[in-house]
Amino acid sequence: MSKICILPTLSEYDYRTWGGVLRLVEALYRYAPGFGGSQGRWYTTDNPDEADIVHTLGMKEHHKSKMYTCLGFWENVTVPEYPNAQRKIEELALAAEVFTVLSQWSKEFFDNKLSTDALVIPNGVDYIAMQKIQPLAYAFRADFIWAKAGIYFPNCDYGSRPVMDLAEDMPQHRFVLTYAPSGDMRIPNNNIRFTARLPYGTMLRTLAGCQVYVSTVKETFGTQTIEAMAMGKPVLAYDFGGNSEILTHKVDGYLITPGESLLEGAEYILEHYECMSQEATATAMKYDWKSVIVPQYVDLWEQVL
Repeated sequence: MSKICILPTLSEYDYRTWGGVLRLVEALYRYAPGFGGSQGRWYTTDNPDEADIVHTLGMKEHHKSKMYTCLGFWENVTVPEYPNAQRKIEELALAAEVFTVLSQWSKEFFDNKLSTDALVIPNGVDYIAMQKIQPLAYAFRADFIWAKAGIYFPNCDYGSRPVMDLAEDMPQHRFVLTYAPSGDMRIPNNNIRFTARLPYGTMLRTLAGCQVYVSTVKETFGTQTIEAMAMGKPVLAYDFGGNSEILTHKVDGYLITPGESLLEGAEYILEHYECMSQEATATAMKYDWKSVIVPQYVDLWEQVL
């Protein structure tokens, strides 16, 4: 048996949060062979010094790390709260024996800038679990939902502003947003409900109660997009970042040039909702953690052992 140390460990997280790093760590612990049981080749340890392989993710580093996975980066800006973050991510990428990213556009960014040869392994979804999520009470249900963990997005300045515009154009439909646009002083219409950041479980139940998921932020990949699709939610999205790789225009979502109005796409999805909902579910199946994504990581561990 071989020991793998995944950093950050599960014990470092607040389970109320809902981020792509935690989703990946959870999936690796749950589905990689031998995790939590006596069968299989791999066992996990929280002690990197006793591990055969150290696999670091996000902003974590360790001198024994052979494999590094970047789950997010700052494309063209410096974030005041993390002035050295992008430089650290690039150093981790260059130092790793195996470097993985979540999307093709991420690979192109790093390969062009650092001359790396990043491998693409997207984030996934617990497809069967998503099918069982029950929606919250009626007050949280909506036709459209825009749900992000914060209000500052370094790779994109659109935020929820286009969704606020859409709500004004579609007053007969209900909208749920986690945050108002930064600096937008408009008084929201009565058809908008703001929730602020929600615990992960509550967020999933809120997603379950909506019809359409809206993505106007340039994501490295888009884990929550896949989770919404697994629940049968078509996606109304700007055509950039992970959206462009996950979605097929007018099939499981509607892709719009960034900055343009969302109205045409929203009307199209509602008109073709049943068919697009089924296609969204079918797309999500291709990203199942257990059968598709985690085995790719296990194969890489075998190669670097």
